Amino acid sequence: MTDYESGSGTMISGRGEVLSKCFRKIVGKTHVWYIAVQPNSGDNIYCTKPGKGPSEGFGGATLEFLLESGEIDPVQGPWHSNADALLSDTEIDLRDKYATRVVLGTGPWEYQKGLHWKMHDVFYQESNFEIGTFGRGEELAQREANRLNQRVYYWIESKGGAIRSVKDPEKEVRNESILGV
Repeated sequence: MTDYESGSGTMISGRGEVLSKCFRKIVGKTHVWYIAVQPNSGDNIYCTKPGKGPSEGFGGATLEFLLESGEIDPVQGPWHSNADALLSDTEIDLRDKYATRVVLGTGPWEYQKGLHWKMHDVFYQESNFEIGTFGRGEELAQREANRLNQRVYYWIESKGGAIRSVKDPEKEVRNESILGV
């Protein structure tokens, strides 16, 4: 087993993210939605509520959405949203369109200088981002905690940040592995 050391991460600018993508505009029951046209479209979902005037998302800044038609749609104060809210308002299901990268280990976390964390005894590490549900990493960690019957530490990195936590085995242990063993 090896160790995994997290990076300090990079700051993402909401305005920069919007400017770098092309969007599909959808009018839902209560909101207007802007969905990035990309394999991991769940990572870039924005919305605004029509008829309410400008909102305060992104500090009230105006973001310019490049639409599939080639036109630019300037929107003041849109909100970054998620696939669950989109599904509720439009019946469009993008809950399995998030890009995440997962690392699992049995060793504890150790804080490193410079805002880094080190996970010991890593037994599973994805080198690339995989498209799936946002909770995919937690599900993998729980499955392995159950299989190993011990605490599993996990790191989940997305295009917008990362989380680290632990999963303890559930009382009813299922003997299935993500590793095929």
